[in-house]
Amino acid sequence: MNKKFGSILAFMLALMLFSSTVYGETTRRFNYTYGVMGVESTVSAFELARVIDRSYMPIPFERADDVNVGGGRIFIADSMTGRVNVLCAYEYSFVTSLRLIRDADGRIITDDVTGEQLMLDSPEGVFFNESLNKLYIADTGAERIVVLNGDDYTLIEVITRPDYMAGNTVFRPFRLAVDNAGRIFFLVQGSSEGIVVLEPDGSFARYFGTNRPSVSPIEFFWRTVATTEQREQMARNFAPPFSGIDIDPSGFIYAVTADNSVQEMIFRFNARGDNVIRDAGFVGLRGDMTIIFANLAYQSEFQAVAVTDFGVYAVVDSVRGRVFVYDFDGHVISIFSQLGGVRGGVREPASLAWNGFDLLLADRALGVVYVYTPNRFGYAALMANYHVYRGNWEEATAFYRDAVALNATFYAAYSGIGRNYLMQRRYSEAMYYFDLAFDQDGFSRAWQGRRSELIEQWFPLIAVIIVSLSLLLIYSEVRYLKKAAYQEGRLDKKEKKRKRKKNKEAVDV
Repeated sequence: MNKKFGSILAFMLALMLFSSTVYGETTRRFNYTYGVMGVESTVSAFELARVIDRSYMPIPFERADDVNVGGGRIFIADSMTGRVNVLCAYEYSFVTSLRLIRDADGRIITDDVTGEQLMLDSPEGVFFNESLNKLYIADTGAERIVVLNGDDYTLIEVITRPDYMAGNTVFRPFRLAVDNAGRIFFLVQGSSEGIVVLEPDGSFARYFGTNRPSVSPIEFFWRTVATTEQREQMARNFAPPFSGIDIDPSGFIYAVTADNSVQEMIFRFNARGDNVIRDAGFVGLRGDMTIIFANLAYQSEFQAVAVTDFGVYAVVDSVRGRVFVYDFDGHVISIFSQLGGVRGGVREPASLAWNGFDLLLADRALGVVYVYTPNRFGYAALMANYHVYRGNWEEATAFYRDAVALNATFYAAYSGIGRNYLMQRRYSEAMYYFDLAFDQDGFSRAWQGRRSELIEQWFPLIAVIIVSLSLLLIYSEVRYLKKAAYQEGRLDKKEKKRKRKKNKEAVDV
């Protein structure tokens, strides 16, 4: 019995070791990507450049709940000290710290209800809108949104729970984004009703972009055969809440969820609330692939999202601390960062923000903001996407070539070069690069163009050959029928007329 148990234990250990070997790029190494063969070794695109911690602040700094960049400044929300700290986005130097709220004359504002000075309580979210030149602070503990002037940080308004707000969602905003029209989109932890939308005047507008829960086949079957009373007694499937939000210059709302059982985890909502995110990658927009043995069915759980003004976006996995950077089509550009005590290791990733090409990652537990800057490969990849987004295909192709020269597993570059050749109607070159990218859709479009090109090129010759063959076939058929008629004793009209004429001449003679 002991030998049998020992054999089973040895088999399980060997199986786990095999699994760790198969998925080694995911379990042990951090410079990996997902390609046609699954996990593939690759080149890192970002490097840790600096760590913004207490040494940057002349005031107490305990937590980094949220980070946002706008107007040449970096805003870091600290719910522990009740502050929003402001840094220069170019030099990463301290500018000011916001807690006491003042009016336009510089006087501290007093709350009309409590009679106390108006100050931030426990802000967990911050967003700066450059077009409006306003700073929006989600003061979660006080259940309000504080709007400040973007120049001198004086009070513009305080938004509390609006009248006639529908639904059961409490007014505790912890992440927010604001479009150029002044509409406020904010998240509430645990809310199943979606993103809350407020009009510019603070009135309630609607719930937006509800996440769709997944239903197991067994549960679907029982709901189908159950009676009305039984269905009412069954537990409802609530829509999983969103955990991160951002907005791009075109007004599309980006959101993520930490619930990995849902159908979709990354969202790009249009004005109707439809998810129009593009997913052309090899394994989908779900972060790491599922690992069954070594990590016991580990799956990513996204905590935050940040989008650039040229379509590239990043999400962070709160389970293993990974940051995934995707291009507009959903191809992986880079995967980096990790949990742990090593340099750059995160404990509780909370927020992401882009500062130009630098990517900022806020760690709530450690109270730091990591600043990652692109290396040569990362810079080439980002510049290529920058030019693609603006339609500069020649410039994009040049940067794509630089990127693949540094990283042969950057499949999106091959696809990008192929698209450039496709638009130039250079179908053979496009097919070559689409084949390198394993882009079947692009290859099919290039082949259709090449086929039409070949038909157009050879059509005159093909037409002449077809007509010639047709005439030859007709001539051959006529000769065959005529020969058959002679063999069967049947003569045509001309032959009969000739014979009658001959017989008449013989009679006259």
